[in-house]
Amino acid sequence: MKKDKKRKSFEVSMERLENLVLEMESGKNNLEKSMELFEEGMELISDCQEQLKKVELRIEEYSKKKQNNN
Repeated sequence: MKKDKKRKSFEVSMERLENLVLEMESGKNNLEKSMELFEEGMELISDCQEQLKKVELRIEEYSKKKQNNN
């Protein structure tokens, strides 16, 4: 799967991941298609983890600012 130039939102990525899991669990795909779905899912997981890490860092920065202001 080619990476999109514009990253999908976290929520859209999670919804796509849920659909990929359902499609893979259906057992209706051949090995090649299952591998394509798996690869797409792994890319989505990586993107989601990166987005979560950025949010976590923002929260930490915000918390530190609030503590320093008190």
